[in-house]
Amino acid sequence: MPFALIALAMINVAVGTQGFAFAGVLADIAKDLGISIGQAGFIVGASSITFAIGAPIAASLVAHVERRRIILASLFALTVINALCALVETYLALVLLRVAAGIAAAFIGALATVAAAALVAPEKRGRAFAIVMGGLTVAFVAGVPIGSVVGGAFGWRATFWLSAAVCALATGLISVSVPQIKPVVAPAPVRPTLAAQLTQAGADTSTDAAFSQLLKLWGASYQPGATDGCTQASAQGLECVTLRGSLAQLRDLSRPAILMLSDSSGKPLQAVLTGIGDEEVQLQVGARSVRATIAELSRYWFGDYVLLWHPGVPTVTQLRSGTRGPAVRQLHKQLLKWRGADPAQRPGTLFDDALKQLVEDFQREHHLAVDGIAGMETQLSLDAAVAAPGTPVLSTLPAGA
Repeated sequence: MPFALIALAMINVAVGTQGFAFAGVLADIAKDLGISIGQAGFIVGASSITFAIGAPIAASLVAHVERRRIILASLFALTVINALCALVETYLALVLLRVAAGIAAAFIGALATVAAAALVAPEKRGRAFAIVMGGLTVAFVAGVPIGSVVGGAFGWRATFWLSAAVCALATGLISVSVPQIKPVVAPAPVRPTLAAQLTQAGADTSTDAAFSQLLKLWGASYQPGATDGCTQASAQGLECVTLRGSLAQLRDLSRPAILMLSDSSGKPLQAVLTGIGDEEVQLQVGARSVRATIAELSRYWFGDYVLLWHPGVPTVTQLRSGTRGPAVRQLHKQLLKWRGADPAQRPGTLFDDALKQLVEDFQREHHLAVDGIAGMETQLSLDAAVAAPGTPVLSTLPAGA
């Protein structure tokens, strides 16, 4: 039988003894402190009630703390508290100390049996539990009567000194014989695979459901069965763009997008990308928010996507050196904002060499083809870089989320 089990049994001996050993000297306490027997009896209740209320709360507070550390700290606290009980001169101080003893005991709770379970093989746990719980029997059969005898012979304060000594002995035994005991961590719930979540989503993976969610993010509406999604977006001032690229490109564009997926049988599915992390993505599938690893997504998505944006001009065209008009002014305005230029600086309507240089600087920083021409991809990326307040952007998922 491991000596550690005897040490763990001493936890229950200590807790039981310090909790009830002074019950036999309540009359002496009452006489010495000038209180009634009923008031003296409350000293016992103060500790017991506090323990009963505090044990579940304490267990949740230290659920992830190493067990041996909790046991030693609680036993040390009980040692000090019982020593102070032997020194107090007022009834109120004694009651408060007994409440403190109940709190300290609450943190030990059932840790003696938990520790025993960690020290022996599964087939020997029943016997180990019997040994450890036998400590309470020893406390009531020997500790309480001895406390009464000591109190009768040397005064009620001696009973608390005895309790402090028993707690100190238990602390010493635990410190030398019980190893560290890590808390049992519940396994993380298994997340359904992306395939399972898409199958479960059913009709929510349709084109109608995807456009409904994407337009909703832009504060627009979608009517299933009417015209197609891009036509409805255009009617509400949004530009619809279908592209083929990568998650890196979508991360740079930073706009929610409909990913055109395909399951293992080739059936087309759609989901709205709303967030990207280093290892995971977040998808909106109907009313469901779905997480999946990038590796999982790569089995069903091959680069095709649809996104929306608000270009700020009626017609989006390719802009290059020599171009004039409102679209150039809008481009220049956004580039000045991206550069952090003086707000008083007025954008021009001519695509000159200075504007071309700004375009090239932006393209270089955002890993686009550096040609000084503001095509669709450059304008999309610029629009995302200076996103207007209230427009939807992709969330960045924290690592390990």
